[in-house]
Amino acid sequence: MDFGHQIRMTFGTSHYEPTHDQQQKIANDFLSAYRQGKLNSRQDCFEIVKRHCPSAGKYFYKGLDNSDLNILLQFAINTIKETN
Repeated sequence: MDFGHQIRMTFGTSHYEPTHDQQQKIANDFLSAYRQGKLNSRQDCFEIVKRHCPSAGKYFYKGLDNSDLNILLQFAINTIKETN
């Protein structure tokens, strides 16, 4: 499972989102919000995802994975590391 898949399953984006570029922007925003102490809930994460993925919240997948927000943050960190 990768960051894009985790976002898709957790926040209900289309099969075409997030793109690689959207993943980078989401990852950067997650880390920025986390460092500022503003990433405290699933809703905080959803707002970031929705900003970059207009389809967020419109799709539902069977067997939805409601993993911990820490997993999303770890994927964000790994995504950023891969590009540096």
